[in-house]
Amino acid sequence: MKKSLLPLMVVLSVSLLATGCANDADKTNEPQQTTEEGKDVVDETVKDTEDEARSINYQDIKVTPDQAFDKFMELHPNTQIKEIDLDKELTEYQYVVEGHNDKNAYEVKINPVDGKIISDDEELFSEEEERTEITKGHLAKVDSIIEKAKKEDGSDSELDEWNISSEDGKVVMDVEIGLMKYSYDIDSEKLTKSEESKKDEEDKDIKEVGFVDIGDENEQTQEAINNLASKDIMDGITETEFKPSELMTRKDVAVTMVKGFYEVDKDAKASFTDVKEDDKNYQYIATAEKEEIIEGYPNDLFEGKDNIKKEALISIASRLLNEKKGVAYPENPKDVIKSSDKDEITEYAVKEIALAAKEGIIDNTDEKLNPQSNITRAEAALVINRLMEKIK
Repeated sequence: MKKSLLPLMVVLSVSLLATGCANDADKTNEPQQTTEEGKDVVDETVKDTEDEARSINYQDIKVTPDQAFDKFMELHPNTQIKEIDLDKELTEYQYVVEGHNDKNAYEVKINPVDGKIISDDEELFSEEEERTEITKGHLAKVDSIIEKAKKEDGSDSELDEWNISSEDGKVVMDVEIGLMKYSYDIDSEKLTKSEESKKDEEDKDIKEVGFVDIGDENEQTQEAINNLASKDIMDGITETEFKPSELMTRKDVAVTMVKGFYEVDKDAKASFTDVKEDDKNYQYIATAEKEEIIEGYPNDLFEGKDNIKKEALISIASRLLNEKKGVAYPENPKDVIKSSDKDEITEYAVKEIALAAKEGIIDNTDEKLNPQSNITRAEAALVINRLMEKIK
């Protein structure tokens, strides 16, 4: 089943000049703004449905695939549906319907019990491969194929989730039952492939974490820290201590961003004279330099122990969101930012912070942002985790 899980392989170009003793004011590799605005539209009246959808058994589902199809088309008429899932993350079921027109692509998540919209995300449409349109005729085969998969499996395991998409010009339905995934040509209803579900492998990669020093952080920050640590994206200082108030360094940023959003390039070479090949983080730093996440000082030093300003890390996150999802920068960025100290933001970072504020990467309130302060590990975890939620 198609998943947007981490780490992601993302092709983008972002830059970070040295911070700490260096001047952040000049940025030479900023991406061009998109001409069309991507946006995340969430129905404020149904945000609580994310919680309502949790702990739903398959038998509790009332909304049919046809009804999920219709709800998508009500929101986005004159589009083509290219993929539809009954998706399960831990104990949460939801329909995920994806489609597009010539201009925009849409992803709508639907509560499978009451049919309410969980989220409705929009971005600029860009697709190199032509995918076959999903129709109601395909959805009419869902129940029949599920029964075939259950018979093929022959176990007592319950249906986990299913996905309908196109592969090589054919519409394919994947059905996951227990540890197995069964793939069917939806038109002929013939089994084309059966294999062990990759989800089980992914679950093995998630480790248990239990930091004893994050209890004073708010709930969102604790969840962000635990999520990043469980996926080995942002490690604790020790097995039991995250050290949330300690400051992020340039090395931390390079390693975390590569772990979260890139594939490590084993052939990449770092040009920094103070980064040696026997350094355990060498390939992460080399990849970060290659992908233009981070730059060195003018004297070819990396200075990995230098701290990172809050505005600099937020800028990295915003550029990635702009590049990956096509989310446009606000036209009047300073008007978007509500923080009482917005005049302290370096000029290059104003549009980046405005985008982060607009898209919920940071909290946009009239409280102080403190853009020139060095960012803590807890603050960085919250920004990075929110970014992952946006681009997954």
